[in-house]
Amino acid sequence: MSDVDNKTRMGQIGETIFSNFCSANGYKIEMAIDPYDSKKDMMVDGLTTEVKTQVPYVYKNAFTFKPNQLKKCLTVERLIFVSVPNHKTPHYSEGKIYEIDPKKMQYYSYTSRDGRNMIAIPIDQSDMTELFTMSKEHAKLLQKYSSSTWN
Repeated sequence: MSDVDNKTRMGQIGETIFSNFCSANGYKIEMAIDPYDSKKDMMVDGLTTEVKTQVPYVYKNAFTFKPNQLKKCLTVERLIFVSVPNHKTPHYSEGKIYEIDPKKMQYYSYTSRDGRNMIAIPIDQSDMTELFTMSKEHAKLLQKYSSSTWN
């Protein structure tokens, strides 16, 4: 499987982990029909929701993504981060699922060592709320598909 396939699979698994949590807790879930929906990944109790499944950038203590994802993240009503365990560098956020209000979210741009423009969302900010910790089995499955260069 290519890195792109693995990244897609990892994202799908993260969305499934979160949607199963929501279903088990009585929330009404409606998945986006189009996997490339530019507005949301799903609806949770009628609220547009984006789920980002990420290996945290340990040295910045942040979740990161490409700038083309920022608009989507800022315009949904719920923004969820699924923290994938890193193979080499343990991090306190491993296997945890967080939510942040996109309207209150702090973020900044940076350039990666290999020259890519990226957006960083610090994990330690007052509006980042831990929702739950996934099972070890789910964390290992996500880790299996991680294409992080730190693996």
